[in-house]
Amino acid sequence: MSTTTTGSVECRFRERCKVGDVLVTMSGSSHFVITELSDSGVRIDKIGPRITWQEIEGAVPFLRGVGGVAKVVGGPNEPAPGSLAYYLRDAKPGPRKVSYLAPILVVAGVVEYSHVPGSRAKHVRLLPPFASGSGESGSYAEPPAPKDFAPPATPGVSAGRAHHTTEAEIRSDAGLVERAIRQTLVSGHTLLTPGRGDPPQERIPFVVQIDDAGIRTDKTGNHIITWTELEGVVPYLNDRNGTAEIGAVRSTAKPDTLQSYLQQDGIQLSRSSYVAAILEAARVVGYDHNNGKAKRIRLLPPFAPGSGEYDRL
Repeated sequence: MSTTTTGSVECRFRERCKVGDVLVTMSGSSHFVITELSDSGVRIDKIGPRITWQEIEGAVPFLRGVGGVAKVVGGPNEPAPGSLAYYLRDAKPGPRKVSYLAPILVVAGVVEYSHVPGSRAKHVRLLPPFASGSGESGSYAEPPAPKDFAPPATPGVSAGRAHHTTEAEIRSDAGLVERAIRQTLVSGHTLLTPGRGDPPQERIPFVVQIDDAGIRTDKTGNHIITWTELEGVVPYLNDRNGTAEIGAVRSTAKPDTLQSYLQQDGIQLSRSSYVAAILEAARVVGYDHNNGKAKRIRLLPPFAPGSGEYDRL
């Protein structure tokens, strides 16, 4: 596979994101899809012009020049001097590009969203090693050396990877499903529900929050999808030849569906579409479109019957 020498911000973003991934804007009220990653920059579905790597890389010295913290927009009409939108004032299609630049920098681990006391405006703050005095050299003027980049081959994740959790970082009593999820997803990841049809339509973006109790989503409120429930999907599917209809409903579920398994706790909240998307992102299951009929999931190796380590547990 051919490789391309990249700048440090570009390299970070390419390691965490791929074409088709969905990112959420800072307000959380809308999302956008990465439609192209090229040598020139990032193209998304919301605006025509690319966000160039030069614009993305250049945000770091700009932010360093204003103390490492800046308003994102900072003005009702014209972008305020010193804001990230002001940095993009000459870009096409103008400062509104900042709505997409900020999440790209967050996904790359370059900045975080920050609240500044006494200000209602949204801010971004540089993170190490990009913040002044925080890197190996203490200066972004001498960033970590660019490296050859080869796009990741792992399919299935519909979100920017903020960080891959290593095996050493996962708690020792975690099950195999939890390990697969934690090695793929982190809090803040945006996924898409399975949708309907093939190719899928009506896919809904949702954001996950992950902790030791399980996973919450922004669509299911404070309800926790527990690790016990997630681990239990594998034996449930194994008892059904490794496959089941997703069966998302807000009422009593159809028997032998993923939704009926999740309703065993007596809660009729529709969760199966979110659980299916989480497990698909972690490569625990794949989608079966079933010739346009109700969408199903099927276990993938090593979780599928007779395929690997899971059978020996």
